[in-house]
Amino acid sequence: KVECSNLGSAHESRFKYFIEDIFPKLHATSASEGRCILFIPSYLDFVRIRNHLKRQGISFANCCEYTRDPEVSRARQLFFDGDVQYLLVTERFHFFKRYRLRGACHC
Repeated sequence: KVECSNLGSAHESRFKYFIEDIFPKLHATSASEGRCILFIPSYLDFVRIRNHLKRQGISFANCCEYTRDPEVSRARQLFFDGDVQYLLVTERFHFFKRYRLRGACHC
């Protein structure tokens, strides 16, 4: 549960909590144990997290509902081969496309 002062700041509070509390622990664990798939509930959250990971220089691939099929295939292959550490996936992408996402390790 993420604490926030009002409903308008809930979006920012969730992002801050993910970046400051969850992701550092996840990054430390997945760096030693393998790859991880991050399922992101909304496209706006997806864009914020994608941009943050780009700025941090972290290796990742992404799949969202707007990603073209050749790019999805490339992202899945990079993740499966271990060339990227994270695969960002929106829930809408997973619901509508139902690709088999292989290569994740149980962290």
